Amino acid sequence: MPKSIETFQIELNSLKSAYQFDCQLIYFHSTIEKVETYQRHEPIKINVEETGGTRLQSVFDYISENSLQNQISGLIVFTDLEIFDFPKHEPCYKTLFVKYGDSQYLAMAPIGETIKIDENN
Repeated sequence: MPKSIETFQIELNSLKSAYQFDCQLIYFHSTIEKVETYQRHEPIKINVEETGGTRLQSVFDYISENSLQNQISGLIVFTDLEIFDFPKHEPCYKTLFVKYGDSQYLAMAPIGETIKIDENN
């Protein structure tokens, strides 16, 4: 597992431990690849088979098609920010983009908030 994904997994599990919440982990590229559900007491285990080819709209579509927008408190997207299909408007839930890598395409997402993960931890 790449160090950035391992760091992201550790941070997510730390948040889950501190705030005790259920979550869905949505794996996606240009489409939704798989969805895993974790109960508040279960540690997250990220199992990424491949990376690349981001189509962010697929995640927003999944949330809308499954009527999750009023059930979730937020969305965290782990990404290199090489995204070309951001929604034109903010969703009704908080969105956090956790950026990894040295992509020069975007420093910050045009919606939500953006933080950079330190891959050297």
